[in-house]
Amino acid sequence: MSLDDALIQTHLASAVVDRITAITTLSIGRPVQEVALPLDICFGYPSDDWSSTSLDDVTLFHTQSSDLSASELADLLEAAFFSPHEDSDADCYDTQLDNFQEEALERAIRTLLSDEAALKARIEMTLDRHLRWVMPSTLQVEVIVSPITSDALNHWSGFRRVVTILP
Repeated sequence: MSLDDALIQTHLASAVVDRITAITTLSIGRPVQEVALPLDICFGYPSDDWSSTSLDDVTLFHTQSSDLSASELADLLEAAFFSPHEDSDADCYDTQLDNFQEEALERAIRTLLSDEAALKARIEMTLDRHLRWVMPSTLQVEVIVSPITSDALNHWSGFRRVVTILP
């Protein structure tokens, strides 16, 4: 079974492995040589279509001994997989890049740390993205958000928001 087949069948988001080795063939000069390179991380992509900017299809393999930070992993994901759409429905380049960077950082945190840490980071990024434009630099604000349940008919869950301006 090929790596592509395994990725398609397992739908892994990430996997910790003992080691990763890239084997490459050098054909400079004679004789042709194979070189084995140890890696801390590699990406699996079950498709030949690399034009997708979705990280949902990417499987991250990393070693337990890797000391890669979440921001470094997010940068690698951006370099490997970000490709802006040029169609008229896709929004501008900067917005596409911001959205991809947030998704990549959340994915990196979830992979290297935990789902809870990724959720916390995503909420912080969302607050930062929207509040930095309206918050005076002299003001301190505490925001508490908690889910509220809805009736069984509309299945909508909203949020109770409490904003406190601190002295």
